[in-house]
Amino acid sequence: IHELEYLPADYLDWGQAVKICEEHEVYDAAVWALDRKGELRAALTKTEEYERLLSMKVVEHLTQRTPEDEDAVRNLLSSLQRLQHSAVSVCLAHSRPSAEPTTPLEDVWFQLLSSQVGCVHRVSLSCSVQGDPDDAADKHAQLEKEAMSSLSSDFQEQLSSSQGDRISSRNEAIEIWVCLSFGLLLDNRSSTKITSRRLAIL
Repeated sequence: IHELEYLPADYLDWGQAVKICEEHEVYDAAVWALDRKGELRAALTKTEEYERLLSMKVVEHLTQRTPEDEDAVRNLLSSLQRLQHSAVSVCLAHSRPSAEPTTPLEDVWFQLLSSQVGCVHRVSLSCSVQGDPDDAADKHAQLEKEAMSSLSSDFQEQLSSSQGDRISSRNEAIEIWVCLSFGLLLDNRSSTKITSRRLAIL
């Protein structure tokens, strides 16, 4: 992505670039390329699709309980982290005062938030209630704890690390709402339904 950012917008066939990224499972680059192509909503929809795919693979490997699956889970978590970083960066870019959003920012952040929560909820349902994650002998419980910790913290950490980009009170309000909503929803994993799509602090 870093190298592609310096190319003129009309230098590449972005549709073909997205296809190549998908074929090689470089999903974070595919999301970035879709946004560069001018298709923000498509980028967010693809983010949901990729997160569903990757999180289902995490679930599959968590249920296998082999050493090979442990490595696979960590690789998938890394892919999810890169994907989430790309999606958050895209939303932040469209939230800047200098941007000219074609889609209401509330809808943009709501779609991203729903995707993130769905990903965490999907994996949490596969985690066993047995086992002590603090017991060094229970490696599978530790892996489950690692997966949940990674998924639930990455999103908020990425927003927090982007404080330098927050240059308007509206952007700060949106990001605060996203962080608060994400944290509250993770505290109640039995439901991922968001009851309100309105921002009360704009």
